[in-house]
Amino acid sequence: MSAFSRQTEQNQVPFLVVMSGIITLAWLSLWMLGRSPHNRYVSHDHLAGGVGFLESPATMSLFVGGWTLMVVAMMLPTTLPLISLFRGIVRQQERSLELVLLLLSGYIAVWMAFGILVHLGDAGMHYVVDRSSWLTANAWIISAAVLLGAGIY
Repeated sequence: MSAFSRQTEQNQVPFLVVMSGIITLAWLSLWMLGRSPHNRYVSHDHLAGGVGFLESPATMSLFVGGWTLMVVAMMLPTTLPLISLFRGIVRQQERSLELVLLLLSGYIAVWMAFGILVHLGDAGMHYVVDRSSWLTANAWIISAAVLLGAGIY
């Protein structure tokens, strides 16, 4: 093993420890939120039951916060190889830490936006179905359309 490889591995250890701590903290926060009176904002069963995050700014904040915790806990671990590679590419730059934080922030922001968009789409779909007896009677069409759209995508 070359000296460069050993130095790179040694530089990875603190990074991986910090990232593991953040991910563990997110899981712990989700666990605690799941046992709190506000668990309906992170539970898929409750969200499907019509919890709308447009009820109030506080409700929206709880939903976005819960979604962000889920992104950090579940999606961030899958990006560790990408982040490690990016760290290696920018490690010689003055602002390498800022660049890594920008990458992480952008990743989390995109997932947050996706969560908000999908939740709004779901709320819109419930609004339409609740006002259409034909769609209520033929709910299978919605599932088929979603699967068709996913297949086309």
